[in-house]
Amino acid sequence: GRECGKSVQRNFIMIQSLDYIIIAVYLISILSIGIFYGFGVKEVKDYAIARKKCSTFFLTMTFLASSFGSGAVVGDVAKVATDGIIFTAAISGFLICCLIMSQFIAPYFDSRFNGMLSAGDIMTHFYGTTVGKITALLGLLTSSLYVGGQLTALGHIIGVFLAVGYKTVIILSALIVITYSALGGMRSVAVADVFKFSIIVIMVPLMTITMINQAGGVESLLNAIPSEKLTILDHSKFSEYGLMFLVSLTPFLWMYPPVIQRFLMARHPSQISVMYRVQLIVRVIFMLMIVCVAFSGVAIFPDVPAKDLVPHIVSTILPIGCRGLFIVCVLAASMSTSDSHINAASVLLA
Repeated sequence: GRECGKSVQRNFIMIQSLDYIIIAVYLISILSIGIFYGFGVKEVKDYAIARKKCSTFFLTMTFLASSFGSGAVVGDVAKVATDGIIFTAAISGFLICCLIMSQFIAPYFDSRFNGMLSAGDIMTHFYGTTVGKITALLGLLTSSLYVGGQLTALGHIIGVFLAVGYKTVIILSALIVITYSALGGMRSVAVADVFKFSIIVIMVPLMTITMINQAGGVESLLNAIPSEKLTILDHSKFSEYGLMFLVSLTPFLWMYPPVIQRFLMARHPSQISVMYRVQLIVRVIFMLMIVCVAFSGVAIFPDVPAKDLVPHIVSTILPIGCRGLFIVCVLAASMSTSDSHINAASVLLA
């Protein structure tokens, strides 16, 4: 009986440790990718744009990964749970932006841009050295703030899930991202992004299916949604979200340094068009899943504040193992955005 008790205790500890093992394997894998591909970086073209040798698949995957930050899951779920479907309607302006970019902007990234490595090079070519330097400084500032925001959010989110100190999470995450980004440049960033986005593609649908089942199925979920959460035109924040919709459909809002860098990585304008078409499809599916997770969470946990909804879902509904995968999903979303901005900012600074 004593031996049986010890065996059960050992198994329990192993199960509890499974989430940590999954996270550790993920972080080690990301570092290994950076070190491995770092040996292939010989000059600045390798570091900045991977010598334009990325296939359309790799280019699209790294483009998708860099556009999904940590707030794309946790923050968006909280916003839908708080204000309802109007938030999703507001950010759907980005879908129109994807159409504009694929049809009207992408064809202009032709042979004129060969040899350019950053937005600074583009502005220098068309408007002179002074404008190029200003662009580089603004891009550096933008990317630095973006990385800071991602790491700050990551520190709060992962700290809650793992009961680890806020500063510890930020320092460890920053060291890992900086290490593999610096060692491998865009080669390691692109390969790591494919790996990270694959995790997001697996985990978000898995979480969506789990939540819908917990809510009693699709029909029960639809019946449980409060009518005020489906309001758009009569919503108290209609003007605020209407402005967000108008701003989000303009291409200018999404011209971050990493996005422009991926334009310059493309061998042909058609690759950029494909990137945005795939982005359009993925975004539609992703937004629908976020809505399902948010409304399922509200139906199952009506008394839980919206900002705490995702942590509560992860701690109470997701089984051991899936919790670790979700934390990896958040890590992947944040890191894939941060590494892209770090790479782009370093090129701009150089």
